[in-house]
Amino acid sequence: MRNYIYSLCCLFFSCTLLAQPKLAPERYQDSLAQLTTIKEQRAVLMRYYQRSFAQAAPIRPFWRNTSFQEAADWALVELAFAYVSMGGKKIKGKKRYEAELKAFVLEQKRWAEQEAAASLPYYYFADYYVGYLESRPVLEQKERLEKALNWLEKNTDRYSEKLKFSLYKEGAYFHFGLANEAETSLKWAKKLAKLQSQEARFVAYSLMAQIYRKKGNFERTLEALAALDDEPLALAIQAKNLASKGICYYELGQNEQALPLLKKASQLFAELGQLNSFFALEATAYLALLDEESSSNISLPELLSRGGHAQFPLLKAYIHKLKKAKDLEGIESLAADLAYARKEGAAFRELAKNQEIYIALGQAALALDKANLAKQYFEEAIRFQTAGLGQKEGLAQLKGQEGLAILWGIYQTQKITAAPLLEQYQSCQMAISLAKELEKQLGSKGGKAALKAQTEKVYEAFVETAMALDQAEKNPIYIQQAFIEIELAKGSWLLSSLRNKEAQQLGNVSAELLAEERSLRQDISYYQAQFSRAQRKADSLKAQKMQAVLFQKRQALDELLTQLAQKYPSYTKWQEELEELDLNKLKKKLNKEKYSLITYFMGPKNSYCFLLEEDEIQLFILGPTTNLREQLQDFKQLVQRPRESLKPFKSNFIRLAHQLYQQLIPQTPKYDLLISPHAELSQLAFSCLLPKAEEQPFSRLDYLMRSYAISYLYAANFYLQPQPKTAAKGFLAMAPSYQGQGQAIDRQALDWGQARKQLQPLAGAMAELDFLEAHFNGQFLRQEQANEQRFRQLAPKAQFIHLAMHAITDPMAPSYSALFFSETQDSLQDDLLLAYELPGLHLSADLVVLSACQTAAGRYQAGEGAQSLGLGFRYAGAASTLSTLWEVNDESSRLLMELFYGYLQAGQRKDKALQQAQISYLELVDQKEVAAQPFFWAAWWLSGNSSALELPQKMNYGPLIWAALFALFLVFGWLIYRAKK
Repeated sequence: MRNYIYSLCCLFFSCTLLAQPKLAPERYQDSLAQLTTIKEQRAVLMRYYQRSFAQAAPIRPFWRNTSFQEAADWALVELAFAYVSMGGKKIKGKKRYEAELKAFVLEQKRWAEQEAAASLPYYYFADYYVGYLESRPVLEQKERLEKALNWLEKNTDRYSEKLKFSLYKEGAYFHFGLANEAETSLKWAKKLAKLQSQEARFVAYSLMAQIYRKKGNFERTLEALAALDDEPLALAIQAKNLASKGICYYELGQNEQALPLLKKASQLFAELGQLNSFFALEATAYLALLDEESSSNISLPELLSRGGHAQFPLLKAYIHKLKKAKDLEGIESLAADLAYARKEGAAFRELAKNQEIYIALGQAALALDKANLAKQYFEEAIRFQTAGLGQKEGLAQLKGQEGLAILWGIYQTQKITAAPLLEQYQSCQMAISLAKELEKQLGSKGGKAALKAQTEKVYEAFVETAMALDQAEKNPIYIQQAFIEIELAKGSWLLSSLRNKEAQQLGNVSAELLAEERSLRQDISYYQAQFSRAQRKADSLKAQKMQAVLFQKRQALDELLTQLAQKYPSYTKWQEELEELDLNKLKKKLNKEKYSLITYFMGPKNSYCFLLEEDEIQLFILGPTTNLREQLQDFKQLVQRPRESLKPFKSNFIRLAHQLYQQLIPQTPKYDLLISPHAELSQLAFSCLLPKAEEQPFSRLDYLMRSYAISYLYAANFYLQPQPKTAAKGFLAMAPSYQGQGQAIDRQALDWGQARKQLQPLAGAMAELDFLEAHFNGQFLRQEQANEQRFRQLAPKAQFIHLAMHAITDPMAPSYSALFFSETQDSLQDDLLLAYELPGLHLSADLVVLSACQTAAGRYQAGEGAQSLGLGFRYAGAASTLSTLWEVNDESSRLLMELFYGYLQAGQRKDKALQQAQISYLELVDQKEVAAQPFFWAAWWLSGNSSALELPQKMNYGPLIWAALFALFLVFGWLIYRAKK
């Protein structure tokens, strides 16, 4: 339509105006009366406007407050757009026509403002287009467009889908082009997506993909692109989307997935003859960044000839080429060309003002050990993001992923040039603060995880600098702040989820809206698990479908959360404003409960350990992370399966267990241990480390757990979380039945229905339930009663949950790990409790014991911890969990559980009870060297609150009965005595 209007205007301006007959408004009015569609009426009114401008005749607004009003309003908007579209074309009389248009738009706007007429958004919209003819400043244009959008939002039911489409689209595109306006752009794109037309969805999804990519949320970008794949797309659009997907995977560090997509996109562009289009050139640029030889022959003259936005990705690729070739002269020459372009308005004029180009130049200079040169480039990037501010004033004003890259570059130059330590420390601190802000804007775990992976180098630099400042100034504040930042970063997602549950209770929110939120979150967890499973099985078609559904579900959740924020601001505030880590409160509690807190951080280069006890924090460097990872892997292979031949195995175990103790416990702690691990350390059984490397039988080795009770925290701030009072009571213990023969399970197939057939009966699990039922009150379900439906009914009311059953964990698709209940014929439940389903449970349990295999094992996720079944129960609301790091033995598990509950029953803290149970187990198997291997007793991992519990013990009525009989006997004897007297 707009092309038609543009052609109409050009044809009109090309005509000889002197031959036009005298203007007669009545003729147009009569013509309008004979037309039935707005489209036809709009065309007639556009001709009337144009003829009036040509003859400088006053326009008589005969359409006001008639059925032709909407057509007249649209005609004015479209005419204004057409004038803007003609841009710099030289057309006779054009300036006069533009002046007439401006005057008429102003007149109409004044009339509508006085009358508060429904036409206002049209006239604001037309005025916005007129602003381009007048070259108004961007902020003025923004104000005019927002007037139109705000009026539309206040009276949305009064306006057509066409106006909503046009305004929402303009709002999204306009704000997308502004710095730091991605959220506003996204807001209008989401409005656009809710319109009914296919065109609106297509434009909205395309825009949202670009916006999410601009924000650095590549996971959401991929989901938006997957949603677009459900629309009928032209080949050129398919090629563009393939290129965008490839770029997202590149930015996520998944080059193996990026390369085929970029190659396929380039091939499609070649077939279409569009190799010089922006997206084709962008694909070429990223292929060059992947060092594809066929795409790396990019020359500077070629870049100059391209023009437009395509220069940007190509220039980044060209800089990559210079860096790879170590061509310092080429880098400096390019920077000089950019500086010249800014002054003279040459071909690089726009690129010369792009912060990302200077970030790329700075990174290239750093790679060539030219820190001072890199600093100049990063300072240029600061100036372009902050509207001319220098480094001193501009660092605190930086925003977005680009700001994070600049801050990291500045820190690197400071470190190389030996800038004052305090300046280095402040740069890292600002980068961490910015990373936190960025994390809030990322709506998906994948996006947050990618960001955390990128910022781990910043955290490591922060820790290094804090250590150096502590040594130089003898001021503990730096190490304290480093400790706080590391711990806040570790468990932020789990803490946020727990705060969400608290907010639901305290925010007085509509039960209906909360149920909808829970349902959407559950759906997202389900489809995310399905997506992971499809990826695991290399089913790209299903993975793409799951991404498309995820996009829709996340959009629905975003909309609901916006609604909740408007209606219940305290609810949203409670969720988002996570408490800072109160160090004084932490020290006070540790001192009171006599704990030593050890927290770890495995940085990209080195690993570190904080020891907090008796009001003092100490920071230790543990050495290269690569070496530690190798040791942890070797140790994992040693302890996670039993050995019959013990001689070489025991020697290797003692050597490695002692080495890890020396490295990980650099100073002897004074009290029982709270350990906050990080990365691969979250899969280490600290209990079997050896302070001494002495040859002894396995049962008599001096394990760490002999000296210390040990429990684990996802992060230090979880230790300060208040323990809510629970109305839940009693035990829920379950031991399902299985019919398999114990054959090997194909985890790659991820067919848990088939896997169930291989699961053999667990005699030890039945014995565990017999023990618990003999000592405690509650519900003890065996065989077919131990099914998923009964668990879901009873678990929310139980204070103690004990699940003695089979579990299967897949570290590559952790959300699809499962607990296997007894199989029933229930059509609604599959009797598998999958990891992604756990957060949807609403538990109040003080303790959940997962007496099953590998329930604490899982892939580490930054901000969350090991993605295990045990973590899932913490998300569900359990105060503490006892789970396992590897596949455990049925009989040794039974014995350990009986000992553990016995010590709990005696009033011991949970960590003390586990410690004593392990020590007692080793005493019981003292003469059985094979059974004393750590495999049989060290897998248990206690997480969460370690306080003592009052178990629901069964009353022993025997002594009471005998006492009652004795009392009756005395009374009876006394009565006989009285009768005889």
